[in-house]
Formats: sequence, C-alpha cells, structure tokens
Amino acid sequence: MPVPLALAPMAGVTDLPFRLLARECGADLTITEFTSSAGLSRDQANSWMKLESDPRESPFIPQIFGGDKAEMVASVEMLQERADIIDLNFGCPAPGITKNCAGAALMGEPDHLIEIVSACIQASSVPITAKLRMGTVYIENNIVELAPRLEELGVM
Repeated sequence: MPVPLALAPMAGVTDLPFRLLARECGADLTITEFTSSAGLSRDQANSWMKLESDPRESPFIPQIFGGDKAEMVASVEMLQERADIIDLNFGCPAPGITKNCAGAALMGEPDHLIEIVSACIQASSVPITAKLRMGTVYIENNIVELAPRLEELGVM
C-alpha cells in the first residue's frame, strides 16, 4: 500500500489556495496552518478565516494550538462538525507561542499536554492527531516517552 503524500502545515503559507494547489499537484492530505484555540473560542474572524475550506479538500484537517484546556476543547467541539480529523500542534517552537505555554512548550509539561489531549479526544467525534517535535532549545527531547502515552489515549 502506498504511503500517502501529506502537505505539512506552515503558518502564513498553507492557506486554502495553496492547499488546493498542493492537492492538484498530488498531495493526498493537507492540513491548515495552525490556528489559535483562544481565537477560535472567542469567535475571532481572523482565526476562522485560516480554517476556510473547500469540498475539494477532503479530508479536511484543521490544526489548532493552545495551552488552555477549556479553549482547546471548545475549539474541538466547534470544529468537529466540519473537520474529518483535528490536528493538535505541540511542535511550534516560536517564542510568541511558547511564552504562553503552547506549541512545543507543552512538551516540557507532559502531564498538562496529556490532560489537554485526553479532554480533546473525549470531546471529539472525529479522530485527533498530534504534531510533536523531536526537541528544541527550550525542552529536552521527550518524544519517546510522550508518543506511547498519546497512542494509549487514542491519538492517530
């Protein structure tokens, strides 16, 4: 069985036109650029615009980030009606993201990360995936310990 070709999400790059172009060029999966769960849960228009989709983009996979469990769960609940899969970003090392204990910073708080993922899975009727990082200058590389814990929770 051939391995699917996926377009990785990238902030400021993977907007809808780019994702559709990637599909036309052979990508099997595309993922939106990461979107703040705080912005989504507060109904900010600029956050929702990042999640614009089109019927040609199937499966539709939005990616969200955040460090607040309630905001992440609220975003998952709002997205599951239109998403086929929801991807949680725990890999972004940008200082503007990590200073709020989101993105890769959550890998340095593994129990908090697990708590967020568990709550998101419980709230979701669609599969949940997670983007992790092998390590950054901010945290030690703990992906080997985190990955089995996430798998046990049901992360795809």
